[in-house]
Amino acid sequence: MQEILPINSFTMQYLLKGYAYTGGGRKLTRVEVTLDVRKTWRVCKLDRTEKPNKYGKYCCWCFWSLELEVMNLLGTKEIAGLMNNCWFRVKTNVAKPHKGEIGIVFEHPTQPANQPGGWMVKEKHLEKSLEKLPTLRKSGSTQSMNTSSKMFTISEVKKHCTSDSTWIIIHGHVYDCTRFLKDHPGGVDSILINADTDCTEEFDAIHSDKAKQMLQDFRIGDLMSTCRKLITTPPPPREKISCKLVSKTSISHDDQLLGLPVGKHIFLCTTINDKLCMRAYTPTSSVDEVGFSELVIKVYFKACTPSSQTEDSCLNIWTPSPLGHIEYTARGNFLVHRKQRFAKRLAMLANGTGITPIYQVAQTILKDPEDRTKMHEVYANKTEDDILLKDEMDVWEKTHCDRFKVWYVVGTAREGWGYSVGFITESITREHLPETSRDALAFFDLWTTTYDSIRSAT
Repeated sequence: MQEILPINSFTMQYLLKGYAYTGGGRKLTRVEVTLDVRKTWRVCKLDRTEKPNKYGKYCCWCFWSLELEVMNLLGTKEIAGLMNNCWFRVKTNVAKPHKGEIGIVFEHPTQPANQPGGWMVKEKHLEKSLEKLPTLRKSGSTQSMNTSSKMFTISEVKKHCTSDSTWIIIHGHVYDCTRFLKDHPGGVDSILINADTDCTEEFDAIHSDKAKQMLQDFRIGDLMSTCRKLITTPPPPREKISCKLVSKTSISHDDQLLGLPVGKHIFLCTTINDKLCMRAYTPTSSVDEVGFSELVIKVYFKACTPSSQTEDSCLNIWTPSPLGHIEYTARGNFLVHRKQRFAKRLAMLANGTGITPIYQVAQTILKDPEDRTKMHEVYANKTEDDILLKDEMDVWEKTHCDRFKVWYVVGTAREGWGYSVGFITESITREHLPETSRDALAFFDLWTTTYDSIRSAT
């Protein structure tokens, strides 16, 4: 099914129509439509002719409509609806279907019954034709594109791989992340390592829905979907390649250091249900350990939260380079966003697994008797059982009481608990953390909601 809306002085308004239902016999109370990829929503008019049955249930569809100005549709990439967990997309394109007349073409995925046509059918035919060509391949960005977007070639993107100009490709769209480098929670390096590349898989594996929405502010255009020659040269050095181990012969002892700077992290990655899963971890072992490295991984069992128990099976470690924007060098000296900083006192706040980078910094400081940096830590968790590395930190506080202090906060506690219950509050931070001064630094490794609540309170 394909509809053409002419653009002229006679068609200033357009009535968008559709149907909706909820399932379970529930009454549908509201329908909203977005024309700008979920940035804004418009409330539709509902036409509900059905009355509830004797049990108060609704079993039929209801119809909705929304009157729009034609100009609102010119920049629209597609009109989408979510039904039965599947997206239904109607593509919109500006074209000249009749003798020079300009119009908006609405194209459904397929045609009714066995009729030919539809944008999905066209893409399938294009994919098959490209597979037959021995020297060409289809670009991964041949998804729907906004005709009003600026188009870039891969060679243009490749020119922007430095901190002065950082471009990345995600789902066929091009983003300029330069102005976000200094604000990125994972540090500058975690973006620069993906500069000028398609990092769709890595981005989807570790970022939240909120981060994906924030990404739209940095979109500058789309990658051109023209065919490109097969790459016959060796792959770029940053590209990950799967290799099968054929044989192994041990020729040396376990005498190699991991070489990860204090405070930096690595990525563990594995494939779950054919999707890449990546998580960042900071080793808790000392940086001078040889032959091995220890990680603290919190396990969420099935039917509880995320399924991290799969990490004890087929696990691969990807360490492209040390990542993170904070590095402890020695005796109060830090590199923060690659700038030298010095501190005599440290205020540290963490919750959950956020303790690991703080733990590693504290471990390094306490192993050096000449390092007189003083540390004050507030560590929050849901329950006492959720506190990680508590035994080790309690020993530190006893043996290095002049350099290390820790205070625990839990949501619920058993009788006799000697620390705080509830949330990290302003009074807790004032009592257990040092005052601000030129020789003090504060480090947070918190969930976003916890950080926001602390920031608003102080």
